[in-house]
Amino acid sequence: MNYSRLALEQGFARLSVDGPAELIDELSQAETNARNAQVGLWGAPCFGALRLAPPPPPPAPEPVPQPQPRAEPQPQPQPWVEPEPEPEPEPEPSPDSDSGQSPLASYPNCKAAKAAGAAPLYRGDPGYSSKLDRDGDGVACES
Repeated sequence: MNYSRLALEQGFARLSVDGPAELIDELSQAETNARNAQVGLWGAPCFGALRLAPPPPPPAPEPVPQPQPRAEPQPQPQPWVEPEPEPEPEPEPSPDSDSGQSPLASYPNCKAAKAAGAAPLYRGDPGYSSKLDRDGDGVACES
């Protein structure tokens, strides 16, 4: 078996003219057969070239996009609500009301305030007087 011829036929070698003269025709035919069949170094990617073209440079990295500012969520407007109407003020009691007490009442003493059913009287109430509040705590005719 001639390993030189086998290597040339399968495209694993190139013919060198330094070989024995009696085998040159046989080895040349083996290389020609490998070239025609495009096997081994005669096939892709070399196609018999001794030097390959340098690979293309890697693609430039894509620019990193700048982050967009995040939009602050806008508060949803509150739905319009019709305001409640103002309550009508309660009518002032008339002097002849059944409470027996006048809004401008004044009592000469606690006995009179109790008899009118107004005791105890609190500071700010109609009929309250500091002269009826012995201890000054804001409550008159409390006992």
